[in-house]
Amino acid sequence: MVQERPPLEEMTLRQLRKVASELGISRYSRMRKAQLLASVMEAQGISHNTPSAPPSILETQEEVEAKKFELGQENNNDYFLSSIDEDLTDLPNGYTQSRIVLMSRDPEWAYAYWDIPNGQKEELRRQGGQQLALRIYDVTDIKLSYQSPHSIQEYPCDELAREWYIPIPVSDRDYIVEIGYRCADGRWLVLASSERVHIPPVYPSDWIDDQFITVSWDEDLRGKTFMELLPASRKITFHDHPDDIYEEMYGIAEVENQRIAGSMFGSIQMVPGSGQMIEEGVSSYTMASGVGMWSSGSNISGATQTMSGVGLTASGVGQTMSGVGLTASGVGQTMSGVGLTASGVGQTMSGVGLTASGVGQTMSGVGLTASGMGMNMSGVGLTASGMGMNMSGVGLTASGMGMNMSGVGLTASGVGQTMSGVGLTASGVGQTMSGVGLAASGMGMNMSGVGLTASGVGQTMSGVGLAASGMGMNMSGVGLTASGVGQTMSGVGLTASGMGMNMSGVGLTASGVGQTMSGVGLTASGVGQTMSGVGLTASGMGMGMNMSGVGLTASGMGMNMSGVGLTASGVGQTMSSVGLTTSGMGMGMNMSGVGLTTSGMGMGMNMSGVGLTASGMGMNMSGVGLTASGMGMNMSGVGLTASGMGMGMNMSGVGLTASGVGQTMSGVGLTTSGMGMGMNMSGVGLTTSGMGMGMNMSGVGLTASGMGMNMSGVAASMPPVRPRKFWLVADAELIIYGATEPDATVTIGGRPIKLNSDGTFRFQMAFPDGLIDYPIMAVAVDGEQNRSIHMKFTRETPERRTNTKQEAVLEWVR
Repeated sequence: MVQERPPLEEMTLRQLRKVASELGISRYSRMRKAQLLASVMEAQGISHNTPSAPPSILETQEEVEAKKFELGQENNNDYFLSSIDEDLTDLPNGYTQSRIVLMSRDPEWAYAYWDIPNGQKEELRRQGGQQLALRIYDVTDIKLSYQSPHSIQEYPCDELAREWYIPIPVSDRDYIVEIGYRCADGRWLVLASSERVHIPPVYPSDWIDDQFITVSWDEDLRGKTFMELLPASRKITFHDHPDDIYEEMYGIAEVENQRIAGSMFGSIQMVPGSGQMIEEGVSSYTMASGVGMWSSGSNISGATQTMSGVGLTASGVGQTMSGVGLTASGVGQTMSGVGLTASGVGQTMSGVGLTASGVGQTMSGVGLTASGMGMNMSGVGLTASGMGMNMSGVGLTASGMGMNMSGVGLTASGVGQTMSGVGLTASGVGQTMSGVGLAASGMGMNMSGVGLTASGVGQTMSGVGLAASGMGMNMSGVGLTASGVGQTMSGVGLTASGMGMNMSGVGLTASGVGQTMSGVGLTASGVGQTMSGVGLTASGMGMGMNMSGVGLTASGMGMNMSGVGLTASGVGQTMSSVGLTTSGMGMGMNMSGVGLTTSGMGMGMNMSGVGLTASGMGMNMSGVGLTASGMGMNMSGVGLTASGMGMGMNMSGVGLTASGVGQTMSGVGLTTSGMGMGMNMSGVGLTTSGMGMGMNMSGVGLTASGMGMNMSGVAASMPPVRPRKFWLVADAELIIYGATEPDATVTIGGRPIKLNSDGTFRFQMAFPDGLIDYPIMAVAVDGEQNRSIHMKFTRETPERRTNTKQEAVLEWVR
């Protein structure tokens, strides 16, 4: 029975709206009840004589109904809002841009909607597209632009459809959906692709990683990240259990297996992410520098150091070489003996085109102490042959001795100083030659001029008690010739202060000039010979000082020669006595100039006796074209002490040639302190051939401190040598996963397995070498349908060289 409709006046607002909808009254939802009642009555054409309620009752009811919706203020915008969209057109059915959007509805379903223009569909259909379909890709932790997805699911859809609900195979994964056409030949033509969407997990996460931080109230938090929390699938750390790598690896896999509850693609969960942290990285090749041993223009062959003896200590021993094109052949240092102490020993050579042949230092003796000894040579084209210093005796003391020569074109032949005796003390003795136009100071002979020729010149003094003050001979003029000139003094107690011979002029010739001193108690202070000029020729000169006696004291003695083209032949100083004391002597040879030639020179100091002490002795040569032959220092005896000696060879210049240069010392108990004894070479085009070039020492108890070899410009690099424990653990596992209807029965190898609630299953097992047979069958609940797969896996390990950290042993690596 149909229920009768009540009169319009008794209808509620909802009933009136339903009637207005049937009558097609526009905007009825925005009308009040009185307005709606009037519109309905007008549409139905009801006259006023229709039975209705009394007017008073209707008016009262309308007022009551109106009061329910009045808030105290009349809304005048009702009419404006109802007509605001009257002029707007309807929304289009589609746009000209292809687009698809994927949204997650729940862990098991996703919602996709799309808008594809018909023109684009027609174009792909002309290219062979047949079936419109949706493809959903699992893109967890990968980029689809250059990597393959973990899985692909395809769902055909209708051409007129604009939306679709897609079942999700596994939750807690990232997915992308594409819409396109599948061709008959298997091609896939893409219409549109969505953004990456993460589907939430089915079960709550069991990942617990409590991190507590303290943030200040006043700290600005904008744009700051205090901590980044990563799930176990995106980080691998061995920090907590560094000794049990297996437990860490398989512990992560087990946690992931429980969390995703049998994911089909759980094996991918073990892929490490960007948060990988290892406690300590150990490289198998730890080299301090990636550059190996290299050299530019430098060839070193036969360089060795041989040390043989008892109680040998070597610290900081070295040879410093800096330059381009250095060639060294047969260079080495041989030390054999007892009680030898060497500190700061070296030889410094700086220049271009240096050639040294047969250079070496040999020390043999007992109780020798050498400090600050060396020979410094600086110049261009220097040639030195047979240079050295021979010292033989006991108890010799020499301090500050040397010979300094500076000039151009100097030739010296057979020059030397020989000292033989007991208890000799020499301090500051030397011969100094500096520059062009020779300037000299001290006791001796001062010569200044051009074309001077001196032959056999010397001064001989023999006697006791001689006192000489301010004595000398000054010669100035042109063309002076002196033959057989000399001064002879013989006596006891000779004192010489400020003595010398000064000669200045042009063309001076001196022959047979010399000074001989023989006696006891001779004291000489400020004595020297100074020669300055151009083209000086000296032949057969005693040119120095011959002293024989007891108790000789010489202070400030030397020979200073400076000039161009000086030739000295047979020049030397011979001292033979007991108890000789020499103080303040330069006693060495410093040469600076161009074109100096020295041939057959003792050019140094020959000392023979007991108790020799030598301090500050050396030979400094600076110039161009110097040639020195037969120079050296030989020391043989017992109790030799050398302090503050330059006793080495420092050479700086271009074109230096040194042949047969060296120092020879033989004995026991040698002590060498602060010596330049080595060889420092800096320059271009240095050639060293057949040199002992170092220090040959024979004795017992050698101690070497501060010695070393420093090479600059060779850029050698050597990896550190240290022990290391190295190890590697690696193996493989087999993961089987799948899914079917939750109520189906699944067997693996005939054994039924338990499915998860969503019908998925997953197994992880060891994968050893050999063949693994894996048949899987699924049967529907009614037993009428079944599906199966039969898989075979074969593994082979051609090589294995692994060990655990516990099995690692210390290995020395380079």
